[in-house]
Amino acid sequence: MKQYRLSRRAVLQRGLLLGVGGWAAALTACSSPDNAPAARNPTTAPTPTPAATGENTTTANRIVLAYFSRPGENYYYGGRRNLEVGNTEVLARMIAELIDCDVHRIAAADPYPASYDATVARNVREQNTDARPAIADPLASIEQYDTVLLGSPIWNVRPR
Repeated sequence: MKQYRLSRRAVLQRGLLLGVGGWAAALTACSSPDNAPAARNPTTAPTPTPAATGENTTTANRIVLAYFSRPGENYYYGGRRNLEVGNTEVLARMIAELIDCDVHRIAAADPYPASYDATVARNVREQNTDARPAIADPLASIEQYDTVLLGSPIWNVRPR
């Protein structure tokens, strides 16, 4: 019997489709045709919509997906691999395809290094001191949202 080795990214994508797919289908099934999600291009990074930038828009159930993702050198099956797009951003793009939501990328004011080892060292220091790094371009407010979805990587066995 032939064995297949799935990449971590493939497993995450399949799990997302299984776990969130039904939930997202239920969400979109409850919305009227006027609120149907616009087509999004999965090959480009999600762009903040007017509501994500604080402008006033109207929708029945306002959802924002805010996520942090780190591209660069990452751990991969016991080795290292350079990712142009971080794993959490891949999942954020998939969710944005499934549900009608505003998308906001969270970025550290002091960006994390591309080097895996340097990022791990910084992360350990931050976790040990319970640091909360400044955010480069925070949302002005989340008051206009009914639902906030937060996407983050797991670093050193803790959600970041």
